[in-house]
Amino acid sequence: MRNVTPYHPAPPPPEEPPSAPPAPIAVVEPPAAIMRAPMPVSRPNGIDRQTFKQLAKGERTVEAVIDLHGMTLQAAHAALRRFVELQAGTGKRCLLVITGKGGPDRPSKLRQEVPLWLETWSPPVLAVTSAQPKHGGAGALYVLLQRRR
Repeated sequence: MRNVTPYHPAPPPPEEPPSAPPAPIAVVEPPAAIMRAPMPVSRPNGIDRQTFKQLAKGERTVEAVIDLHGMTLQAAHAALRRFVELQAGTGKRCLLVITGKGGPDRPSKLRQEVPLWLETWSPPVLAVTSAQPKHGGAGALYVLLQRRR
């Protein structure tokens, strides 16, 4: 232990007095447009309680997925319409539609509009609800289609 030098920490720097009080934190309300995208709280007509509960909890098997990231509203509308019609025609029932969340300063237009489009496409759309975090959370939607008969 001859070559070992004891550790002597440097003295802490002198504290400087605060120059100005910290700025108050601004509370920002989300834009009203985000609030208008309806997500059903109760189950829609034509769906039993258990089916809707399974859909909302992400317990139903997702049979098809479409990602609308980066599309214009017009392109997304056409792609989503074709996707829903194709999946309904093949008998699939539970779909995942990825819209993206947008950013804090720029909310996603798709996130606002897609639920409104889907609600007008009844039939074959029975229910639309936000996805669980494992499937994209606030940036995705579950869509339940009618059974093919």
